[in-house]
Amino acid sequence: MNHEQRISRALAFIEENLQNPIHVKDVASTSALSERHLYRLFKNLYGDSLQNYVRNRRVTEASKALVQGNKKVLDVALDYQFASAEVFNRAFNRLLHISPREFKKIGSPFSSSQQNAFCDDHLDIFRCGEMAQPQPLFLPERQMTGYLVKQCHYGLREDSENQGEIQTLSNDLKNRLSGILQIQSDQEWNVAFRRQNFQDFHQLENFICVESKLGSKPPSDCVALVLPAHQYLKFIHQGSPEHIHFTLNRAFHYLADSSWYLGDAPSMFRVVKEQPFIGELYLPVGVKAIRTKKWWKGYHTKGRL
Repeated sequence: MNHEQRISRALAFIEENLQNPIHVKDVASTSALSERHLYRLFKNLYGDSLQNYVRNRRVTEASKALVQGNKKVLDVALDYQFASAEVFNRAFNRLLHISPREFKKIGSPFSSSQQNAFCDDHLDIFRCGEMAQPQPLFLPERQMTGYLVKQCHYGLREDSENQGEIQTLSNDLKNRLSGILQIQSDQEWNVAFRRQNFQDFHQLENFICVESKLGSKPPSDCVALVLPAHQYLKFIHQGSPEHIHFTLNRAFHYLADSSWYLGDAPSMFRVVKEQPFIGELYLPVGVKAIRTKKWWKGYHTKGRL
């Protein structure tokens, strides 16, 4: 077996045993690797330890079980091998920035901070080096002009159900805005806003847009939004565009295990180069958690023109 096949077997073993005790020696044995080699390969793939991956996968599946079933928080915690409600609450808050009880009240099994399971496609990282490398930066207030598209996840991933629609909107946007003098840059952005419905906090509005002059009026069939100045972490995606969502997952995981918290501003993505594909993901960050319901209701802008 090569390294990809060994890691694939390790990941499958983990998924099959999220509700059972998982020992590193058993994962290593299943994948025909030494524990040291397993640690190193997993660090290259995940950007963090095997233990943290298992913990975050358990939190993610437990969060879905909380909403989709009738079990108490403690029972779900024990099902997913957390020693106590306190340990579960701490891990849950660290990953999802909300308590299990609050999450259960929301009634939606989805969150953009969840750690989805790795699949075989993600193992391309060994070949094409799709690594998320964060860089802190501050973006000033800007006006963006374009189209809003509603969907249930970030519009950064390839999706056969909506990719054609987004591509059509993207081309149409360029045609309609090509002759407008107020455009600051023809660099296209995908800006992701959370929906305003508290019960559907996982729903997003993807804003396909370009930067325009502050105060300029948009065409009648476009929308202009003023994005507030905010601190961001920039992650670079290099490699296949089909795997942008992997960089997104890694970025949210990096955030969960860093000193930063997800900030009150939209997430953004732009393509820097088509061949070879290079993109930039911008996540809003802050130095403390936003725990009010206002944060779950949605990102806000300073004005709609």
